[in-house]
Amino acid sequence: MRPNAVPIYRKTFSSQACIALLFSAVLCSTAGALSLNEAEQQALQNHPDARLAAAGRDAAVAAHVSAAQAVNPTLALQTGNMNPGNGMGAWPLIHSPMDASVGLSYLVERGDKRALRTQAAQAGVGAAQHDEAELRRQLRLGVHLSYFDLKLAQDRESLVQSSVELQQRSFDIAGKRFQSGDLSAVDVARLQTELVRAKADLRSAQANTLQARQTLAQRLGPEAQPKAAELSADDAYPQAGSSPEPTATTERADVRSAAQRVTAAEQNLALSRASTTRDVTIGVALERHPQTNGSISFSLSVPLFWGYSFEGEQRKAEVDLNMSRLQRQRSEMSAQADQAIAQEQLKAATLRRSELDGPAQQAARQALDGMELAYRKGAASLTDVLDARRQWQALQLDLVQARADEAKALSTWLAATQWER
Repeated sequence: MRPNAVPIYRKTFSSQACIALLFSAVLCSTAGALSLNEAEQQALQNHPDARLAAAGRDAAVAAHVSAAQAVNPTLALQTGNMNPGNGMGAWPLIHSPMDASVGLSYLVERGDKRALRTQAAQAGVGAAQHDEAELRRQLRLGVHLSYFDLKLAQDRESLVQSSVELQQRSFDIAGKRFQSGDLSAVDVARLQTELVRAKADLRSAQANTLQARQTLAQRLGPEAQPKAAELSADDAYPQAGSSPEPTATTERADVRSAAQRVTAAEQNLALSRASTTRDVTIGVALERHPQTNGSISFSLSVPLFWGYSFEGEQRKAEVDLNMSRLQRQRSEMSAQADQAIAQEQLKAATLRRSELDGPAQQAARQALDGMELAYRKGAASLTDVLDARRQWQALQLDLVQARADEAKALSTWLAATQWER
């Protein structure tokens, strides 16, 4: 090849990538652009899981209201000594020959049953509130991961798009040089192969972007799904600051929910044992007889535990308490493991991003520029140039992947240590 041969392209891959990313950002700002905070708010307001959690909390509050109420008294009306043959007698009924009575009875709960029932229901309200917080934590994490997956897909598509445009220009120039006898048919065929490969990569990247949009729309709720094709992740990748430090896992929402269920189970066990304390039903009645002007009667009734003393209820309450304690232990173990894994993943992701975003970029850039210069002077072959381009593109793809991995690892760490506490 002649030293003064016309280069296949003059604009570097780096400048093309920057232009493509900038153009993509402009498009995103005009239609469907979505910040991470906006995505969070949409999911927390519109996702069915968030609404179900709020309904569960409201149901627990209603159960607490019901449990805190005392037993209502009972009013009883009764007639007797009626003879159909004699009729109802003279009017008013007070002069009729039948008996009549009106009574009022009230169940007196003993053994602090009402207080225990109320405390158990209150613990249930706390558990439901923490369940809602746990669902919000998981929903926020899901939105963060899907958001950065979409941003990664967009960045990869932009990089591949710039590669296609570069390969297309190179192929067009190569065709002209081939016609002028300045380039061999083999080199033209190789450039055409690179173009076909780049277009195939672009179609794959576009499909990944579409899939990422659908996944994010599903996280946001039913209102976002009809406009999934317009969604665009607009925020930059966040980076971790100082080294992550572990926090108390007992403050995580699911652990606190499990602790509240232990409290509720303890109160239910005490309530089942209090069932052996006999409740008393007291009553008073006004009775009317034809032979008398009327009388007052009082009643007192208590249950007799001759055949059954609530052994089954007590045993079930004991089992429920043991299960709730095991569930709390499992939640604590899961929280500790999640925090430890998230800490290590964040450290590794931050290190990888810093390595790719530093000297490696400069070295790859210098290698590409040097190869382009050598090719223009005839000191390098087309194979060398294509290899340098591939290496540069692979490094750019690795870099955006590392940035996305760090952002997702940071979100996972925040979800494990700070969110909904």
